Amino acid sequence: IRQSMQNVKEKQAETDALLVQLMTCIQNNDVMGAASLFYDPMQMQQIFTPITDYWPAKSTDEFESCSFNYNISIPGKEQDHSDVRAVYRVNSNGEDYQVIMFTRKDADSDGIISFNVVRVQELIDAGIEPETSKFPVAKKSLGQWCFTAFGILSYILCLVTIVDIIRKKPKLWGLWILCALAFL
Repeated sequence: IRQSMQNVKEKQAETDALLVQLMTCIQNNDVMGAASLFYDPMQMQQIFTPITDYWPAKSTDEFESCSFNYNISIPGKEQDHSDVRAVYRVNSNGEDYQVIMFTRKDADSDGIISFNVVRVQELIDAGIEPETSKFPVAKKSLGQWCFTAFGILSYILCLVTIVDIIRKKPKLWGLWILCALAFL
């Protein structure tokens, strides 16, 4: 267990360093340097310009790891490889960004296989709870608020019905209570 924990800590440090390298490449507008960090360099060359236009990353930006998953293939079952999914909250120019990065290491190559960056505020405005948040912050739509109000009203009416059944005690009053509970 200690060895596994040590391996995860080492992989976390490697992934953190990879994020810093990528932010440095974005800061310096270094397409080839960023492409060298990817499993498929052509993929990064295609998405580099939109990323640099959207995300003003610098190598000195503060970041926090919010989620980290490290998976290793079972030897002998398939090609040996390890996958990492890391989610970071990066503060760039006073705004928080959610960065989701998948990396893979196998016999052929290693590097980033998927990269996604989005402003946390955009996720919140769209009603999506960011993976980087510690508390639920997604906004509800009008329909969701109406459904919530209807649910609360239904629970209150059911409770009033159960109290009334207990107070009047009709024949088979236990069955009537079960019917009221079945409504919930």
